[in-house]
Amino acid sequence: MSSKEDLVTYQIEVMGIAGYTLVALQRVEQVIATCWHISLPFGEPFTFETIEHLTEKQGKKTLGYFFEKIDKQTIFKDSFKKRFKKFVDDRNFFIHHMFTADKEKGFSTKKGLRYSHAFLSRLSEESLLMGRVFDAYLGIIVKIGLKEGFYKGSREAKEFMKSQYVEDVIKDFFELCWQSTDDNSHP
Repeated sequence: MSSKEDLVTYQIEVMGIAGYTLVALQRVEQVIATCWHISLPFGEPFTFETIEHLTEKQGKKTLGYFFEKIDKQTIFKDSFKKRFKKFVDDRNFFIHHMFTADKEKGFSTKKGLRYSHAFLSRLSEESLLMGRVFDAYLGIIVKIGLKEGFYKGSREAKEFMKSQYVEDVIKDFFELCWQSTDDNSHP
């Protein structure tokens, strides 16, 4: 294979990673929008269909908007807030500048492709982590909402929320991001 063919093959590989990363980011944005929408105070209980409909509206907000919301929350560790801010900054670079970046960070040279490959791999891994974090946060909100009667869930939804899987995800959330008032406990 020639050097040009090697470059094209590597470009295709990195573009595949870029596509995967984009999908992972969209999923994170959707779950974050859902978290913030259903954690808003409501007077009347609502259904999961209502949540889906309202999340479509909330989904139009930027990750920067959600970062400001998270930054104001006292339940999140400062280390998590810093990590989330870097995630938002990296996401914004990817969406707004990655494809127009110079040769050092772009797709037209092997050096740029190596940078892009490493950057996108790291961002896709961070997207998966953020997805798990906000899935857990959503699980906590829904679990409390079902218990307190804020949400009208099906029997299956209520059973799922009692599952060991949900418990494990929530435990991971507390270990990663919960800002405890003392060092030995979480709620």
